[in-house]
Amino acid sequence: MWWKNKVRTQLLVFIFLVSIHQCFAQELFVISEPASNMPAKAISLRLTDKFMNGHRHSVSGDNEYIIMHRLVPEVAIGLDKKVNVRISAFLANYYQSAIQLEGFNMYVKYRFFSKDDLHRHFRMAAFSRLSVIDHDIYFREINLEGDNSGINNGIVATQLLHKLALSATLGHVYTTDNIGFKRPDFVAPHSLNYTLSAGYLLLPFHYKNYNQPNLNLYVEFNGRNNLYEYKTNIYDVFPALQLILKSYMRIDLGYRYQIKSNAARNAYTGFLIRFEYNIFNALK
Repeated sequence: MWWKNKVRTQLLVFIFLVSIHQCFAQELFVISEPASNMPAKAISLRLTDKFMNGHRHSVSGDNEYIIMHRLVPEVAIGLDKKVNVRISAFLANYYQSAIQLEGFNMYVKYRFFSKDDLHRHFRMAAFSRLSVIDHDIYFREINLEGDNSGINNGIVATQLLHKLALSATLGHVYTTDNIGFKRPDFVAPHSLNYTLSAGYLLLPFHYKNYNQPNLNLYVEFNGRNNLYEYKTNIYDVFPALQLILKSYMRIDLGYRYQIKSNAARNAYTGFLIRFEYNIFNALK
């Protein structure tokens, strides 16, 4: 009968949504992007605050201790199942007393390989990031998310094993002059960046519906090696917790801790808080 077919169809859709939600929940890494893409035709709205204790020289010449913020509003679009585009802006009080616009960033990712099985898959993607920043350059650390203009090209591979997700990213960064400010001689033009990430689904223990809250634990290791005559090495570890509500809202809480570095940086540790809202089937 027609109603039996309708019930069967709704049941299959429900099972599909729950399985997709379970597979991708622990792949939403906090500081790196996985090889998996956001759903096609979806739009993601995100606001991140990276903050830390810092100090700045005041007019009197004394050190002024403040809480330094870098706000990152972002919008991402799933053009299709293989291509994602993300556009970000950077606003901060790192180098002045008030929060001001620092620049923009565009990230494009293309997934070119996918091998899927039940509750596990392996995927690979290529990405490119273009950053344009409008302030002077003060540190040897190369950071395209608010400090340096440049381009980052690389590759990412992600393996999902039921509740555990593992990911590795390798990329090359080329820095340019910032808008109106020349890149100093002490900043290397090239950098090799790599990230190793692990995410584990803590809750729920058993899925009943896709409205259940998800709690994920992440640990990500990030290394940056500036090349040529001004060689610097930076190694950070980033533990984080992530809460997903009703499959379309996400809250991240993380802390960056420097393991080792021989480069001057604007901060050696820092906190991150993020809120993300996803609109599925937003594009027709």
